[in-house]
Amino acid sequence: MYFPGVIYNSHSFGQRTVRYGDGFLFMSEGDAYERAFSLCRWDLKRKTVSQDDIFHFWIKPGSSDDMYVVNNNFAHIGDIAVLSDGKAAFTATSVPSMTADAEKESEQLFIQIFDPAGDLNTAEGYVTTGERSGTTGIDGLKEAQDHGVKWLTEDKKFLYRHPQMVSTGDRLVILYEKCAKKTGKLKGVFYMVLDPSGNVISESKKFKPNASLNPCETPVYTKGSIYWVSNKSSRKGKMFVYRIKLD
Repeated sequence: MYFPGVIYNSHSFGQRTVRYGDGFLFMSEGDAYERAFSLCRWDLKRKTVSQDDIFHFWIKPGSSDDMYVVNNNFAHIGDIAVLSDGKAAFTATSVPSMTADAEKESEQLFIQIFDPAGDLNTAEGYVTTGERSGTTGIDGLKEAQDHGVKWLTEDKKFLYRHPQMVSTGDRLVILYEKCAKKTGKLKGVFYMVLDPSGNVISESKKFKPNASLNPCETPVYTKGSIYWVSNKSSRKGKMFVYRIKLD
């Protein structure tokens, strides 16, 4: 055993880990230090760890003493996956803006595809394109710019919950729950298929109106199908195994 270095994100509202090369990629959702989705690369062979904040969150300046404000980062972590070409992808939901507009916007689904070994502080480190900029940091005064941000939804009438992602090697499948914004009523589990460049090759489809995702565990892909286990409290504790067979 060895200690490669500190991986720190405060407060971390969610974490995702995937095997990559001779180590792991680790994603964390922080609201303070750093106020961002942070990517850590852990190389077991070289015994190194490095971190980049690839997607930042806005906060009203002067609000650092109000934990109610700090805890609301206008985003929810999704999933990380690795493609057969060595690139990695991250999906989550967030409001589009890194400005005061964040307070009145709805969270939308996005994806970033990147080279984990590249310079993720520049657009050249990303396969996908799309820029967002503004201010971040616990004091709300730190200027930041995010790269490679591709938005996958834009409908403000819905809530997009529990985004998850599965790699088939040469494709990415993104799953999420869709709810009516006014009532919170679940519309079902939806999924879309993207190519390694982030292009949508199969538009969003409804899987089942009464299905739900397991926010604590990433679905599994094997032999052309995606599987996961979930339940609903209204169904007397029953567990359900779901399967999506891909074309």
